[in-house]
Amino acid sequence: MYGYTSSLPKGSILFHGANVIDPVNTTKPIEPYFFFGLDAFISIWYVSEQAYVDYGKNRTTTISDGYYNNYNGYLNIYQTLEAIPYKYLRRIEQSYHPDNNKECENMACMHPQLGYHFNEFQNFMPTELSIEFTIPTKNITEMLELIGVYKVDVLKLYENTYKNFDEFKALDAVMFETDLTK
Repeated sequence: MYGYTSSLPKGSILFHGANVIDPVNTTKPIEPYFFFGLDAFISIWYVSEQAYVDYGKNRTTTISDGYYNNYNGYLNIYQTLEAIPYKYLRRIEQSYHPDNNKECENMACMHPQLGYHFNEFQNFMPTELSIEFTIPTKNITEMLELIGVYKVDVLKLYENTYKNFDEFKALDAVMFETDLTK
């Protein structure tokens, strides 16, 4: 599974954090890639990164006004409908990220990735190590089926920003009672 090139098996589960439900099928992509976690943690924390960036763009309120409490974040869960060939990028440095790799413009890429908490990439902690699966937007049609969508409590993530994996599990911020696929 982790050779230079390989294939992610049909039926694999991929996680995508977003501020919309089912962005693969319901939004006009503005980015050249969709990033998925092979585990849920990086995708849950990615919702916090999006909330932080959106807060910077929309400073009509302050955090004390409940911005993160009212932020819509979702954990979208997809299943692959076919085997997806990919290139494995062995290094974690930015120069090996799919954004900087020409091959990833036309095929999926898998690589190690740090899961940052909100804007903490500036301080480099705490983070978790995950595996990210990147699919070019132009190739994603009919590769995935949405099998679950859950609200993410962004305020709970914010309140636990400086805790590591041993102290706080990002899954605790997922509101599993809010299955929005039903």
